[in-house]
Amino acid sequence: MDDEQKTEFRLAFVSLVNRRLFLFVFLLSLLASQRSTIAAPADEAQLLRKMCDAGLCDAAAAYVRQRMQVELDRDAGAWWVMREMECLAQAAGRSAGDNTALWQNCIAPAQAYQQQYVANNSVDDDARWPWIQWQAGRCKLLHAQSVLAKFLANPASDPLRDLGLNIVRDALQDVDHLLTDLKRRQSLSARQGVSSGPQAPAEQLRNLAADASLLQCELLLIRSQIYPNGSADRAAALAEVQGKAQDLLKRTGEDWPVRPGLLLAIFTAQLESGDLSAINRLEQLAAQTDPVSISAMAAATAARAAAMAGQFSRAATVQQRLRQLVQADSTWAPLELLVTIEVAIAELQQQISETDPTDRLNQLSHQAKQLGDRYGAYWQARAEALIVGGMSNSQLGDPKLAMQLLMAQVRQLVTANQFDQAVEILRQAINAQSATGNGSLALELASSAAALLRHQKLWADSAEILADTTLRFSQESSAAAAHVWVVRSRSEEIKANPDDQVLSGAYEESLLNQIRHWPDNPATQPTRQWLRDWLVASGRLD
Repeated sequence: MDDEQKTEFRLAFVSLVNRRLFLFVFLLSLLASQRSTIAAPADEAQLLRKMCDAGLCDAAAAYVRQRMQVELDRDAGAWWVMREMECLAQAAGRSAGDNTALWQNCIAPAQAYQQQYVANNSVDDDARWPWIQWQAGRCKLLHAQSVLAKFLANPASDPLRDLGLNIVRDALQDVDHLLTDLKRRQSLSARQGVSSGPQAPAEQLRNLAADASLLQCELLLIRSQIYPNGSADRAAALAEVQGKAQDLLKRTGEDWPVRPGLLLAIFTAQLESGDLSAINRLEQLAAQTDPVSISAMAAATAARAAAMAGQFSRAATVQQRLRQLVQADSTWAPLELLVTIEVAIAELQQQISETDPTDRLNQLSHQAKQLGDRYGAYWQARAEALIVGGMSNSQLGDPKLAMQLLMAQVRQLVTANQFDQAVEILRQAINAQSATGNGSLALELASSAAALLRHQKLWADSAEILADTTLRFSQESSAAAAHVWVVRSRSEEIKANPDDQVLSGAYEESLLNQIRHWPDNPATQPTRQWLRDWLVASGRLD
């Protein structure tokens, strides 16, 4: 591929980005814009960032692979390997459902590089390998962040908690090994002096070691959020964050890029430990203009903390600073909107909002949907988790709004593949609404539960949960159409076991119930033909 072809290839991708009508933004890390890595042209990095911000992660990864095929320089080639891993991580973070395989794919480029350049090297001195190891650790950090978001939406989930802790533990072990290797390489680099040798320059290795230590702090912060509030494990993790970051600060110069990230880690840990004076320090960090990523995260953290402490004027001032930062870098726009929702929830919790609580929560639910429509399902899930977690249904006077928040919680569980827990929540809600005689809501809930069970091909469970509710509230306008799904589920159930007399009897009974209870309803019309076909097939009707 000649230079002209390369240029046409890049412009084609840029044009594709510009034609997209929506922008998905996924928060990847506190320090995405300030890591020390092997140098590469700034315009290439900007292009990849725009593509991933537009939701074109797979296309960005394909672009990277194309560039790798024509790149002859080993240093630049290693940088492209890291960029491919980053693009794959962003794609995994944006995906819904079970994305385990996608996260494993993030590490594949590092494994391929190791096999080609490191595995057969007896002295294990490939100068570029430590940077790729750091990128692998970062991918695990992003995986842990993704799991943490799902866990916070469903803190009762033991599988999510264990998965998050396991990812953090493995990543911390990898970073420990990397730091040990970097210490060895720094010694070798110092001995090779200014002459050419297999090691990277000592200064680059020191910068990478600082980045690796900061990665440790970020992982420990995630671990602290997985542990329960007030637990000894949470306190220990926060103390370790502060200790590691303070130690590294003593060993870094004032102009080191890593310092703002270390300060953010320290102040966040102090705040999580109950030190409200850390809000002052976060505000000072937010007042800085470079890097924007750190300033935005500091402003968001300070605004949340101020609101939770009842200092709403102060929170509003910090929110204004966050808006200024968003004007400088729109990447942080969804974070700003998320903070707005969090502050509003704090106002409702402390009962200082002038708006009726039911109306305000309705507005917040609408804002959460708008956030998802504009920036993607991840941000809507984050917002709904905050609303559901911040306000209990007992605080709501409007049953329909209570239903909206309940369904938001169910969506959180489904996103985390916690189908059993989602169905159990719906079962409890069905029982509660049935006990109060609210047939309309009970049917809506039963239909949702049945749909989840059908998705898992649990035909018998789907039929039973819906049959009970539809027959109990047969006078409801939606009952007839809902009961048709009982018939459909029974039909699917006997397909795999056509000779099972019990299942055959249940199917026939569902057909008869449909005709008995709703003989004149349009939804019943197809079931009359189904019953006729069934009786003909069984030899009971000519």
